[in-house]
Amino acid sequence: MSDSLHVLVDGTENIVNAIVSRLSRQSDREMRLRKRGGVISALLLLIAGGWIVVEGINRISSPHKVEWYMTLVAVLGLGGNLVQRWIHQKAPKEHRNIQHFFQDLHIWGDILSSLAVILGGTVMLATENLYWVDGALSIIIGIWIIIITTMRLFGKKHQCGDHPHHH
Repeated sequence: MSDSLHVLVDGTENIVNAIVSRLSRQSDREMRLRKRGGVISALLLLIAGGWIVVEGINRISSPHKVEWYMTLVAVLGLGGNLVQRWIHQKAPKEHRNIQHFFQDLHIWGDILSSLAVILGGTVMLATENLYWVDGALSIIIGIWIIIITTMRLFGKKHQCGDHPHHH
């Protein structure tokens, strides 16, 4: 359930970012729109991160057998995340603002999450009894999402700075 929520929130966050990007290019209030969009994205991720941590705690206290296909799905997810990273890196320099920076962190988080799930799935398949690893990995992933989200919510700045899109 937590993985499904994460995917749903990722997709929603990408839609929010696309809408904000489009609207901000057509407005003289670009910075204001970008900040509002960033807050909306951060709140969505904060909810997802919290949900993932809660689910992780539940899976540690009551571990469930994890099926082999979890690792296969994670490998496919890793492939999708790597493609998304490749596309994201092709963005022109003038589009690399604070929103791009946080999206980049999010993509890296998804890549690392996929790698963690692959590693965890491999461990659980090899041992056939360490199913609590699934919950522990969920907690780590959820905390990562919350930390990045908190940075975004509190306006952490990065040296790639914002710029107006009025070219």
